[in-house]
Amino acid sequence: MPTSRPTPGLRRRPSRTLAAAAILIGALVASTIPAGVAVASTDIVAVPDAALAACINDALGAEADAPVERADLAALTGLACESRGIASLTGLQAATGLIALALSDNAVTDLTPLADLADLRYLHLDFNQVADAAPLAGLQGVRQIDLSVNRVSDAHAFAGLTALIDLRLDSNALSDASPLAGLSGTTISLADQRVVAADANAYHPALLPSIIGLDGQPVAVDVDPASAVAGTLDAENVIWGAPGLGTLVWAAEGGAPFSGTVEQTVQDALGPVTPPVITGTPKFGYTLSISAVPTEPGTTASYQWARDGVDVAGRVGPDYEVGLSDIDAMITVTVTLSRSSLASVSATSGEVGPVESENMLSQTPQIVGSAKVGNTLTATHAQWTPASAVITYRWYRGSIAIPGATGSSYAVTNDDAGERLKVVATGVLPGYTTLERESPSTEFIGGGVFVAPTPTVAGSPTPGSTLAANPGTWLPGGASFSYQWLRNGVSIPGATGPTYVPVAADVGTAVVVRVSGSKSYLATLQKLSAPVSIRLALAATPIPVIKGTRSVGQTLTAVPGVWSPAPVALGYQWRRNGVAIAAATASTYRLVTADAGTSVTVVVTGARTGYLAVARTSAVAVIERQLVGATPTVVGVKRVGQTLTGSTGAWAPSPIALSYQWKRNGTAIAGATSTSYKLVTADAGTAVTFVVTGRKSGYTSLVKSSASATIERVLSSAPVPTLTGVARVGSTLTVRAGTWSPAPVTLGYQWKRAGVPIAGATKPGYVLAAADLGKVVTVTVTGRKAGYTTVAKTSAAKTIASGAFVAAPTPAVSGAATAGSILRASPGTWSPAASLKYQWLRNGSAIAGATMSTYRVLGNDVDRSISVRVTGSRTAYATVAKTSGAVKVAPTAYANCTALNAVYPYGVAKTGVRFDVVSGRNTAISPSTFLSTSLYSLNTKSDRDKDGIACERH
Repeated sequence: MPTSRPTPGLRRRPSRTLAAAAILIGALVASTIPAGVAVASTDIVAVPDAALAACINDALGAEADAPVERADLAALTGLACESRGIASLTGLQAATGLIALALSDNAVTDLTPLADLADLRYLHLDFNQVADAAPLAGLQGVRQIDLSVNRVSDAHAFAGLTALIDLRLDSNALSDASPLAGLSGTTISLADQRVVAADANAYHPALLPSIIGLDGQPVAVDVDPASAVAGTLDAENVIWGAPGLGTLVWAAEGGAPFSGTVEQTVQDALGPVTPPVITGTPKFGYTLSISAVPTEPGTTASYQWARDGVDVAGRVGPDYEVGLSDIDAMITVTVTLSRSSLASVSATSGEVGPVESENMLSQTPQIVGSAKVGNTLTATHAQWTPASAVITYRWYRGSIAIPGATGSSYAVTNDDAGERLKVVATGVLPGYTTLERESPSTEFIGGGVFVAPTPTVAGSPTPGSTLAANPGTWLPGGASFSYQWLRNGVSIPGATGPTYVPVAADVGTAVVVRVSGSKSYLATLQKLSAPVSIRLALAATPIPVIKGTRSVGQTLTAVPGVWSPAPVALGYQWRRNGVAIAAATASTYRLVTADAGTSVTVVVTGARTGYLAVARTSAVAVIERQLVGATPTVVGVKRVGQTLTGSTGAWAPSPIALSYQWKRNGTAIAGATSTSYKLVTADAGTAVTFVVTGRKSGYTSLVKSSASATIERVLSSAPVPTLTGVARVGSTLTVRAGTWSPAPVTLGYQWKRAGVPIAGATKPGYVLAAADLGKVVTVTVTGRKAGYTTVAKTSAAKTIASGAFVAAPTPAVSGAATAGSILRASPGTWSPAASLKYQWLRNGSAIAGATMSTYRVLGNDVDRSISVRVTGSRTAYATVAKTSGAVKVAPTAYANCTALNAVYPYGVAKTGVRFDVVSGRNTAISPSTFLSTSLYSLNTKSDRDKDGIACERH
């Protein structure tokens, strides 16, 4: 098997793309973590393989034994760890940023830690010990993989890696390249595969290994000319000529070169065994044997017999006694030759069978006894071979088995009279073919008697009509009948047939028929019918007719017609489905619920002394069935303008045609024939019902009405309300509801803002709030009166404007108007209360930062007018600004320059002064010097050099 070192004859051959990948790995490793930068993390990744940990730390610029921090490892984009003796990749699962990974020439076996490295693009794992590449199946972005010189035997892991441009699988153990067929844009290398096949026995056929190419087709293999053991091939097998190591080779072109060797350890074995031959009869109780099997000195033979391919326990000798379980089965035997230190060889015989059962022998049974009704017949127990056979019996009447007659004896019954009997004896014994033996038949059974019913006479017992005799069923069958008609017990001459036509002389007499039955081996039997009284026939017996509506609750009337000769007494019987209805014996009948869906008839019976009574049945009157329907219901607001909806409920049986009618106070509303109805003014104060009529052929129509729905009345007057008042925040709007009638009507109010009810605003008046600004305000007046429809009316909308202050006074300024003094603003009282802001003004312009109610006068305010602007604001109110009167700041005479410079650091100059005299020379005046002639005039005493500037500083 391949190791982590190159195998003889294989050189590592990096392609341009792999070489480029190696350069990329180096660059990525170098650029991963800047030197000297520590990544703060307390999340340590366990890397059990010290060599791998050292390599990772090299890439991170850390000590070889330093703990590997998760953040550092996740930041790695490239890692090169070639030829370091690495065996485990545990820990690399945290290297989620890896793009390139080089692990050539190590001892790696498990690739599971790489399974979720989604950013990995370049992977070098050549010269390792990887057998399972399945963990790589999810690396959808990988572009290059080198797994040369490993132990991979299954290529399915690479089938879905469609981003691959280079795949090297040289020197692995692949025998099936077809999973790679879909990688059409990938350069694939599959040379020098090494497949190890199962051990084979010398001199015996061994199944050739299956090699599948990229195209999914089998690849031909051949014996390697350099094989240590010579072999020969047939279509499916290889036969090695000696023990040792046999080698097969293959090379497939197309797509990518796919070549390799198959190594097979050949064990020394005995030579082929000639299949044994079974001799003997495959029959129960017989013994089978096998022909002699040639053996060499030191070789032992063992045997295993099989039944239908399944080994028979304990049958391991050269002979086999056929048993019960073998019947109908096929028998084989396998001979195995064994010799010390050599592989055993076996051969199986051809099948013999199926195994037959043995035949049974018996004499014909005989019947002993007199063949007459009432006697017992017995079957003789003939001699059976083997004597242990179980014998059963079955008696037959002619060819028909007699039910229950299964004993060795049989009691002859009347049913057997005139028949011949026989018995069949059956012998059964496991391992033997079942045998039946039939006795000779008896003579015809004699001594029987008939079992016969009383004959009946059919037909009208009137002169000129035909009477017919019916003898009924006589047992046993096959009887011959003769007849004699008798009048008052005396035979009527010539009346010897099965029919007889009464004559006038028979009127008023009793006529019977005598039936005589005869059959061979049975005694003749005579039977008399019941007497029939012969009467005259009524001349007219019409079919009655039923009149009336055929629905439950209605009355039917029987119309009998005219019977003659008169007088004829008539009787009636009404019938439901042919069954007499109790107490329904009048000429009329009122239909009840039980009659629905049934057939009703009436039987009219006419009777007269000396005449034959006659019954006539009417034609069928089919009574309509009854529909079952629920009481309909009505839902909806019972108010003019609203729609009521009727629900029919369940009706049966389906289908039923339903029609609808809405009624007002019991009178049908024209056109209102659907399941819904929109209430109109005429309905106000009335009772509305929903009527459903069901119709179905063969059924009585059914009408169902809902409960009454009382419709509310309508108010006669419900005016639209109007609004009074100013539509401005803070003002009050008042509603004028108008006159509602008929009085009294209870009114309710709801003020709305933009159509939405205002919480708590349910009075006739409403004070407009800040939230109403810019919105439209309405009021809805709702009128309610018992028994009337509640009505809501909404006023026209008003758009609400900003509020206006009632009082916004002009502010006043108090305090000394001199530099350093405090001025105060008095805003006065605003109504309603307002939020006030201040802005102090110098000569009408805003003073930066002067926004308090007080203001300290500055030095540069001298000779200027100071005022304050007060701005009042309130939510939903128009903002108002008011400005005070101005106060002019007067100049101040200072005691000395110290006092003056405290206010004017660079002194005070007359307006128009441009130069400052310094040491007798004119110098441009400082731009920070304050210019004010009036202020200078009050402080001229401090202008020592008389240059028009007091207390200047240089």
